[in-house]
Amino acid sequence: ARMMRVSELSEAAAVMRLSGAPVALWSGDCDSFYRVMGRQQAGLWRCAMAVRGGFQVDARCCFGSAADAAKCVRVSNFLVHHARRAIAAVDARCPSRDERVLAWQAARRARADAAADGAPPPDSLCAIGAYIDDCGGCSFADLAFEADGTPVMRGGRQATRAELHFDALRDTLAHFGHRSKESKEQPPCDVIDLLGVTLDLPA
Repeated sequence: ARMMRVSELSEAAAVMRLSGAPVALWSGDCDSFYRVMGRQQAGLWRCAMAVRGGFQVDARCCFGSAADAAKCVRVSNFLVHHARRAIAAVDARCPSRDERVLAWQAARRARADAAADGAPPPDSLCAIGAYIDDCGGCSFADLAFEADGTPVMRGGRQATRAELHFDALRDTLAHFGHRSKESKEQPPCDVIDLLGVTLDLPA
């Protein structure tokens, strides 16, 4: 199982900032992630407890259980994979028009080897990962345009790429029966708290 490290996300943000283009951090927190998880019938015997009257079976995924954590990590990796695909679709639909971002991508393509082990392409405009139910990402925050040059508008203003990426994460979670808890999520900004660590881009 592969879990995100905060140091990896901060390193990705630092690499992106070398472009000179705006970058934003964002995060989401799956609401009641363990309780939403189902169990396969074939594995219920592992959750049985011997009691005076026989056996008692807890069919729920329990927070703190090592076995459930391993299972939930596999699910969160699956969600990250599909979030990356959704984010790549956003970038295909809305290619960057910021010269700084385009130059950064060209330099990355020229220097990087082919991506391996399911890693995102070296010129990806976003880095994203998850630690069980906590998702974090960083994206370029250039203004978003459709491929034909039409600005992507939201609430009377032009949206940024980071906002579209954040929405792609939320839509991916919803598609698979999860949702990001609004009271804990952090939309694109300069400073976020992730896994007990404060990431501060301006610092």
